[in-house]
Amino acid sequence: MPRFLRALLRRSCRALGADGLSLLAYDGARREFSPVAGVGLGAHALITNFHKGPLRDGGGFLRRIVASGRPAPTHAPRRLELLGGARNGRTRAGCAVVVPLQAPRRAHGCLVALWRVGKRAAAREMLSLRVLGETLAPLLSGDALGSGEDRIERSRQLRAFYRICRLASAAEGPEEVGPRILKDFCEPLGFSRAEIWLMGPERHKMRLLCTYGQAYALPPRPVNIRDCPFTMLLMRRRQGIHHPDVCRNASARSQWTPWEVVSSVFGAPLRARGRVIGTICADRHGERFEMTATDLELATVLAALTAEVIDGSIERQARAKRHRQMILLNRAGRVIGVEGRLPALLSRLARIVRAQTGCLGVVIRLHDERARALRVVAADGPGAGALIGQLCPTRRGRASLTTGVLSFVSKRPILINRARPLLPSEAYWPEVRSALVIPIRAQERPLGVLRLEAARRFTFDEEDVKVFSILGEQIGHVIERARALETLRRKQADLTALSANQEKMLEEDRRRIARELHDELAQSMTAARINLGILQTLTGGDRPEVQRVLGDSAALIDRTIAETRRISMDLRPVMLDDLGLVPALRWYTGTFAQRTGIRVALKARAAEPRMRRGLETLLYRFVQEALTNVARHARARQVQISLVGQDGHLRAVVSDDGVGMPSGNPKPAGLGLLGMRERIERTGGTLRIISQRGAGTRLEAMVPLDPAAGARPEQGSPPAVRGAGARRGTAAGGAVAWRDTDAEAQGGLS
Repeated sequence: MPRFLRALLRRSCRALGADGLSLLAYDGARREFSPVAGVGLGAHALITNFHKGPLRDGGGFLRRIVASGRPAPTHAPRRLELLGGARNGRTRAGCAVVVPLQAPRRAHGCLVALWRVGKRAAAREMLSLRVLGETLAPLLSGDALGSGEDRIERSRQLRAFYRICRLASAAEGPEEVGPRILKDFCEPLGFSRAEIWLMGPERHKMRLLCTYGQAYALPPRPVNIRDCPFTMLLMRRRQGIHHPDVCRNASARSQWTPWEVVSSVFGAPLRARGRVIGTICADRHGERFEMTATDLELATVLAALTAEVIDGSIERQARAKRHRQMILLNRAGRVIGVEGRLPALLSRLARIVRAQTGCLGVVIRLHDERARALRVVAADGPGAGALIGQLCPTRRGRASLTTGVLSFVSKRPILINRARPLLPSEAYWPEVRSALVIPIRAQERPLGVLRLEAARRFTFDEEDVKVFSILGEQIGHVIERARALETLRRKQADLTALSANQEKMLEEDRRRIARELHDELAQSMTAARINLGILQTLTGGDRPEVQRVLGDSAALIDRTIAETRRISMDLRPVMLDDLGLVPALRWYTGTFAQRTGIRVALKARAAEPRMRRGLETLLYRFVQEALTNVARHARARQVQISLVGQDGHLRAVVSDDGVGMPSGNPKPAGLGLLGMRERIERTGGTLRIISQRGAGTRLEAMVPLDPAAGARPEQGSPPAVRGAGARRGTAAGGAVAWRDTDAEAQGGLS
């Protein structure tokens, strides 16, 4: 038994994933099978049984398969035992495939592959076994294995067969696998140059995948099948063709460019899964040659195996690409959902696209209406930082990258695949052969373009166009949303500034009116009251009716003076400007308790030095609005007010024991608290409303003492003031110096 044959079967067994592989020769006269070589499961049993006696096929199972010429699987225990799949009466094999070995005129044996229990032979393994059987059939065609030269030649052919078989499991693309296949295809058959053409995505178009033996530039565009009659002939056939004189004249020779000299040529269709995926052509550098029937059959078998390997590589590449595309869309969707800043979002999307596609670089350009150009806003790749901010005019005759402008204007994607690198004016990076330009649109309105560049040809295809068109739509919606949010924020900022200005003007008007009431009207009324008193003294008791009228007028003036002072204090207490927040609150809670009969407890810590005037006004209005709501809606008997400073913030709390608010509705229902919340949040503070029906209401306002510490504190836990400098109302290190002052007011107490 030749060593190379055993090594061949061992490699085949590993490549197929089988547990055993045996080669049987058939004697038609005696109707007996004899083992020639075997490895793995069943091989030892076949040889042992042969030494005990001839291997007779009692049921005629093997003879029928050999006569039919078609491979057949079997799972029957008796047949598995016949093929060596049982030992000591125990079945170890669960599946067997018998492949007949036939020469052009008669059958010479079979190839048996065994799998253990629980395994099955897939369609790809069946096809590989059939091709292996066609290759091994010539070994059994004679009485012996032939002469030494024949065995060397056959060994070289089988070695080429298994080298191509091993490439079926390579995790590489067709561009990397193709040249290795052509080398193993040409060496045993004596070919000096060859090329593989694959069907392109366009109808009746083929693209050159790879070449062997002759280096020349790849054709820049796909070739029409109808331009080559020999290719049309191959597409209609299933077997390989040897054409001894394919170019009889100059017109026929021109159809074989870039081959300059062509005489004899071999060609075969590449068929996989019942369809033609391309063709393979080979010759001997223009020399005329002949091929025997055995060589033609071997070349056809190797071409069929080549088709399976390339198709498997294309399929694996397509599956991996679809997987990467799904990951790309998933990650892009997650980034779009969590990232709110548009520049950071576009930069992250560019990095994700480049990482998932493996391309050379990614550029995102948005249309600048003022500059009337496409501006680079995000890029990822070598030296991408230098591209940010570059402009590409969209006016006719001014564009440097016309493909991007054309895609933007036409709102259609552009796919570029060239054999030679793009010009520097057509690409951002050097050695770019494949590019994809996708318009970024929102509601059919172009906003920019997404450009991907790769150094390898045919990196992008029609599937990429569909996937990145979806991504372009998503980016367009994100840009529209970001611009709408920016417009909304700008308008909200304008409204906030307008509201703050109106509040400031209102406080100034209140202060002015309160001052005028206190200084002008109240003083005038006081002077009138003094004059009435003098008049009463001068009239004496001569006329009682005059004294009664003067007394009524004096009482009326006293009430008017008191009401004027009350209105003045309600508008803007003078003591808030003169004495500070705590004295003003003490006065207001006392008057509130006298007016409503509700007990008010004030616990405050006066700050030294005083807080800024705007903050004192804000807190005074907050307490005033809270007590107004208590008097109107709470039906409370007691109110507690506290002002506590902590970590550079001041917490004002107003709580009552009233009826509270409905459960699950802690939001302020009145315009007063809504306006107060807006004013507090404008200063960087927060307002919490905690209420439950029957358990009272608690209002908590947290405001920063330092206007520079504009960060909003977390609810319930005021953050520390950042920065070492102490400002007005704060001591060094952010702490505040306080003097404890407790005051309590109730009905009837001043």
